Amino acid sequence: MNNFSILFSGNSGDGIQRLGKEFILNCFNSNYYLKSSSDFPAEINSYNDTIESLSSFYVMVGDTKEVYLHHKYDVLVVFNISALKENITKLKNGGIIMAYNFLFNYLKQNKLLKNIKLIKIIKKLTINKDIRNSFILGFLSYLLKFKQNKLKQNKLYQTNNFVFNLGYKVGKQQNISNKNINQNYYENYYDTINQNYYENYYDTILNGNQSIVFGLFQVSQRSNLPIFYSYYPITPATSIINYINKYIEYSKNCIKTFLSEDEISSISSCIGASYAGYLGITATSGPGFSLMLEGIGLCFMLELPLLIINVQRAGPSTGLPTQTEQSDLFQSLYGCHGETNIPVLAAKSVYNCFKIAFIACKIAIEYMTPVVLLSDFYLANSFEVCNMQNIKEKINCNYPKNMKQKYSPYERNKNKVRFWGIPGKIKYPYRIGGLEKKNVVGDVSFDSKNHEIMVKLRKKKINKIRNYLPKQKINLGKSKGKILILSWGSTYKIINTAVKYLITEGYTVSNSHFEFINPLPKGIKRFVYNFDKVVIAELNTGQFYKIIKSKFLINAISINKIKGSQFSLFEIIKKIKFLLLFNK
Repeated sequence: MNNFSILFSGNSGDGIQRLGKEFILNCFNSNYYLKSSSDFPAEINSYNDTIESLSSFYVMVGDTKEVYLHHKYDVLVVFNISALKENITKLKNGGIIMAYNFLFNYLKQNKLLKNIKLIKIIKKLTINKDIRNSFILGFLSYLLKFKQNKLKQNKLYQTNNFVFNLGYKVGKQQNISNKNINQNYYENYYDTINQNYYENYYDTILNGNQSIVFGLFQVSQRSNLPIFYSYYPITPATSIINYINKYIEYSKNCIKTFLSEDEISSISSCIGASYAGYLGITATSGPGFSLMLEGIGLCFMLELPLLIINVQRAGPSTGLPTQTEQSDLFQSLYGCHGETNIPVLAAKSVYNCFKIAFIACKIAIEYMTPVVLLSDFYLANSFEVCNMQNIKEKINCNYPKNMKQKYSPYERNKNKVRFWGIPGKIKYPYRIGGLEKKNVVGDVSFDSKNHEIMVKLRKKKINKIRNYLPKQKINLGKSKGKILILSWGSTYKIINTAVKYLITEGYTVSNSHFEFINPLPKGIKRFVYNFDKVVIAELNTGQFYKIIKSKFLINAISINKIKGSQFSLFEIIKKIKFLLLFNK
């Protein structure tokens, strides 16, 4: 696999995120595959030149689809001493460092210059961030052999072409004078990330939150339902509304948006919209999800369609709002009071965010239930080249067959799903609420036997979703062997790549990745007992591990990471090899 890794790192406010986005656009325009992730501090004004203040953007570029994030870098582009100290040990032998002159003194003093190529960012390039970034991108354009005809279409190239070409020549000759650099070459330019993703629908660069938005657009088109999106800003879910507003003209005005005063208002307004015939959707993160739980329980009782997107971050409480974690799984499954059984799905990649958002909405509409879709900070801020295509699958709304005939609110279809009566469209009174209702009729009922009937009906309805889900299978490897790795959510690509590597080295390792957490798909028992060891890797202290262990009574092994970052390929391979050696 021909992969090339680059890390940009400096103070928050150094333009690191913008530089990274401009670079991946150049990669995309030159037909490279890519994978990126980013880190930045939670504080607006963090202390400069400290590890806590570092903003980083990591890109892996390749000429095949097998692009994965590595734990070592080919190029470090660093703008302060903390970024250099933090990442110097991660540079590959023979790697390249781009940095200001004063940072090279640290390398000399600590005798770190062995097997390192140095590219100095000359002083006059520090006039402003955009001139400096043009030089860096020019150098990297030579390094990766970007197509010149594609570069000329780039706004950055057009506005700073002299400095851009200078960086390109430094890559080629490495001895260019800086005497002609002048501030007059600088012009302001707008954000170079393409704003026409939805028009150029098939090949584009997206992050996870953008991908979710396009999935929601598809939902409205395939169901003919208007969408009501209510939100209260919270990192890292806020950018979803930004992208909705950015691409709203391409959505055929299928989405109405509402800024609520808090998360309680957000979930409540969504429930009201679903009652009125819209599909209510909201997005939040861990702390906001906690406030929504009472509303989610109400919606489950009302049996209305609703999607709650939880873009997870490290918690509890405010925690690490700009770091990733998979620690809201138990909250999503068990957070509501009473016998609630909420369907929970988890996105596994940037492109999968598009598909899984569609599937989550389809389940919410066709089974008349609130659904939780789990993403996380890592996916929300990772960019990938996505081959986007319209989804052909239809979404069928469970309306009464004849709106003019007598309608009973809790009359159900063969899947135990109640019919969705829309106020104003049905001829008869329509009353639902938080108090338990009499089966079929919908009147308030305090009868204990009726309560048991209704609880079991709601449970059967959710269990029927398993008939729609694809059977769980082995994604990679054989159906029998030494080790089976179970994973869920954003760990998919790292685990998958690690398993591929181990298989090429002759190890009998397999992987099965879960997108559907509740209800669990059929087919798990066919393979889960066929391995000497079952390993569950996740970014928490073992939540999915406890679910699998209790349901299938297997002595599983938990691999955990709770450092606010994704697993690296090296970490997974090292731990699996240790388990294989220990097994012998």
